[in-house]
Amino acid sequence: MERSSSAQLLWKLKRGGCSIGEVPVRHLPRRFGAQIGGSVKVILKAVKELFVLLFKRSE
Repeated sequence: MERSSSAQLLWKLKRGGCSIGEVPVRHLPRRFGAQIGGSVKVILKAVKELFVLLFKRSE
């Protein structure tokens, strides 16, 4: 089974003709752990995935 990033999955779904939309989500307070979505490491990983995806797409 191929492992895909979120960006790759979205691109493949869009290319396959799937429509992508938004749905409301109710967020509950965090009971344990700490937020990581806004960390520099997570943001840099997302940017790297985007560039890899764009490079593969141009091949």
